[in-house]
Amino acid sequence: MQVTVKKMDIFTNYIKLEVIELENGKYELAPKASAKIGKSNKIPNHYAIEVNLSVLDEPTRRFPINLEVKTIGYFEIENSDENVVQEFLKSQGLQAVYHNLRNLISTVTAASMLPIVNLPPFFTDIVPRKQQ
Repeated sequence: MQVTVKKMDIFTNYIKLEVIELENGKYELAPKASAKIGKSNKIPNHYAIEVNLSVLDEPTRRFPINLEVKTIGYFEIENSDENVVQEFLKSQGLQAVYHNLRNLISTVTAASMLPIVNLPPFFTDIVPRKQQ
């Protein structure tokens, strides 16, 4: 079945970047991500996907930056079966929001004259959960 997205807006709601002074050495990129999917109770056919991602320096996994980002995608979807819409949001919708977040992280780290952080094209560990 087909889903028609009438409007999609993606915003970065929060970004925090902190440089950690480390000696040159081997660094390990270990991003952590989560996602929430929700439906508006007030506006029909409006949905949101929130993706949170962090890359942190940890004692067992050293990395020269601490980075936290929250990106939210808002979708207006024309009349469709609710199950089909939810499947769309969990796959293509989530991919659209994550792709925006991924590009932002690469751009911000490059513009900050830091080593560019390139995340994988899709973060398979993101398991969306319904927003309460």
